[in-house]
Amino acid sequence: MNIVIIGNGTAGVTTALEIRKKNKQANIKIFDKSGNLPYSRCSLPYLVSGKIQDSIQTFDRNFYKQNNLKIINAEVKSINRQEKVVKTDKDNYEYDKLVLATGAKPFVPDIAGLKDYYTLHTIKHAQELMKASGKGVIIGAGMVGVELADSLRQKCDIVLLEAKEHVLSTILDKNFAKIVEKKIKNLRTSVNIKKIDQNKVYLKDEIIDCDFIVVACGVKANSKLAKESGLKVRKGIIVDKQMKTSDKDIYACGDCAQTNAAKLATNAIMQAEVVADNILGIDAKIKPSFNTCITKFDNFIIGSTGDLGSENTISAVFRGKARAEYYPKNSKVYVKLIAKEDYLVGAQLIGEEDVVGRINWLALAVQQKLKIEQLCDAETAYNPALSCVFDPVVVAANILKRKISR
Repeated sequence: MNIVIIGNGTAGVTTALEIRKKNKQANIKIFDKSGNLPYSRCSLPYLVSGKIQDSIQTFDRNFYKQNNLKIINAEVKSINRQEKVVKTDKDNYEYDKLVLATGAKPFVPDIAGLKDYYTLHTIKHAQELMKASGKGVIIGAGMVGVELADSLRQKCDIVLLEAKEHVLSTILDKNFAKIVEKKIKNLRTSVNIKKIDQNKVYLKDEIIDCDFIVVACGVKANSKLAKESGLKVRKGIIVDKQMKTSDKDIYACGDCAQTNAAKLATNAIMQAEVVADNILGIDAKIKPSFNTCITKFDNFIIGSTGDLGSENTISAVFRGKARAEYYPKNSKVYVKLIAKEDYLVGAQLIGEEDVVGRINWLALAVQQKLKIEQLCDAETAYNPALSCVFDPVVVAANILKRKISR
């Protein structure tokens, strides 16, 4: 079987590896126009800050040799679906199954005068931003914008601008976002940038002077190749539950695919696993994504999973401590649980420690459709130096249980 994968990022490499685990004979070719080895894009803000000083590459060249994966450093210019051939400038390559893992590129809003700016999508971008100095304006307060503001604030005077009503709008609701916003020194929300001219950013009621600008407004799918080959495309490459495109022999996964999942590495990996199975004749379907994620600003760790809340949900908030009340050097933890009827459908956490563990088991609770009453009965570990006798999540669950029963 000839398998061609276009894209050498998380989705592409995972697809290749999952196929190779189950099929040692398949002929797998991975096309990569960048010439770079795969690396963790999630690590880029920490590369900028200097917290990571080693390589952020996730696979070396030996990995490809050991798994008999052929890397071709060339750009695929076109796909002939009738002949099942991909074409580069120099050669044609036949395929039985084709995987599009072409990723995404930074979305740059249409702002008058926006010409010279940074983005953060590659190692080169990070290396450029490491040299930035003076006063900077970051446009966009999503996860990348907030993480980058945190990375640059030690050496630069940063102003963070957000068009929406609050920061981290895809993972926090307005009230929980306020907890984070109190930490951010120079923040403007609900902004409308009128224009940019000679290192001046013009807002409705303010002009901000700056030395550099960073655009962190999310990404858009790299779907040009798919569209030119006649595949169905909207905001991304349209796929079904098997991650199959409008062509039965072509799949798409990762940031280039249009799904209900957020553009997270964890989601790209799950999609790639589904693609690999289906290519090998194993019936697999993508499961619902709850977009479980984690980020940080200063000493705050911010986690989220599932529904952020709506008119049809009910929620409860608890502010507690990470350890026993009397233990020194304690820290606060904020918990928000969201239920529909009596089932947990979402959660938000903010704290200085133990957020990852809690958000992960809450994600499992959402995935497994646990009732709030079951969450109230959760058995948790206790040691005054490490935890509370009543875990903040369990306390929040009991508050929510009482609200539901009214």
